[in-house]
Amino acid sequence: FIEANAFDSLRSLILLYLHKNKLNLLNISLFQNLNNLLELNLNENRIQSIRHGHFRNLTALNFLYLANNQISSIESGSFDSLAYLVKLVLSDNCLYKLDSLLISNLGNLIDLSIDSNILTTIDEKFFQNLTNLRFLKLDSNRFTKFKPKTFSNLVKLELLNLSNNYLRNIDFDLNLNYLEEIGLASNHLKSINLNL
Repeated sequence: FIEANAFDSLRSLILLYLHKNKLNLLNISLFQNLNNLLELNLNENRIQSIRHGHFRNLTALNFLYLANNQISSIESGSFDSLAYLVKLVLSDNCLYKLDSLLISNLGNLIDLSIDSNILTTIDEKFFQNLTNLRFLKLDSNRFTKFKPKTFSNLVKLELLNLSNNYLRNIDFDLNLNYLEEIGLASNHLKSINLNL
């Protein structure tokens, strides 16, 4: 546990690396005075949940790393103030459900990793506002299917990794003129129908 005012005097801080520690609880006010922070790395801790307000004043943040924790829940609105975020890494956690509006304010996001969780489904409108997204990693989850319009607004996507899931059929719309790589390995595929 880090005291709520631990970083209060570091108002000019732009990089904060707290990875490879044993943090399991983040004080809701911990980052409140770090308005200039561009990168926050919380990888490889024991964080179990992200609450609305944890990142509310990090309005300049570009990179947020939350991989290799034990996160099972992220409250709705947790990322609402991160309008300039370009990379979000939620890999290797215990996420089983994501709020449909969780990333709706992240229109500048370029790289999103939600691989190696236990997700089985994702709302068809989850990626709707991510028109700048270029890299999407959803591999190593428990997805069995995606609704037809799930990826249709991802017009700049270059990489889509859906490997190591339980997909039986691929039948969704892809408006992906820039797609260079699609990972479908290690699924249970019987048919593929990509509507480009």
